Amino acid sequence: MAVVSVALSVATPCGSQLTSAEGCSALLDLQKAAPECLAKVAPKDLCGWRPTEKNALRIHCKNGRVVLIHLEHCGLTSLPASISNLTALQNLDLKSNGLTSLPASIGDLTALNRLYLNNNGLTSLPASIGKLAGVTAIPG
Repeated sequence: MAVVSVALSVATPCGSQLTSAEGCSALLDLQKAAPECLAKVAPKDLCGWRPTEKNALRIHCKNGRVVLIHLEHCGLTSLPASISNLTALQNLDLKSNGLTSLPASIGDLTALNRLYLNNNGLTSLPASIGKLAGVTAIPG
């Protein structure tokens, strides 16, 4: 008797550019948190979203995973804890929003090497941010 294995792919609302259901869920949570920039973006278009070539705002995916999020001036007042599901995220730019705190789960973004948080209302950072040993720049 031969054993046949079949790889099943799980369809997500984020389309084929994002292969992780958890990553898709994190992007959908981020979309709810940043309606000023992302409200009109279809879930299947979040991965690869860039409103204009002249605008720096964007979400970039590579090999089915989110690697860059640039949401400057997007009205973010909180960052969803599910951001930690974006385990390949390398660059997170949240400048000039209304953030007053960050979730402890931000410390789980171990691939992160750039974090931009200037011009927010942050009064403290979670202790877990110390786990981000690969971050080489936190300008601001």
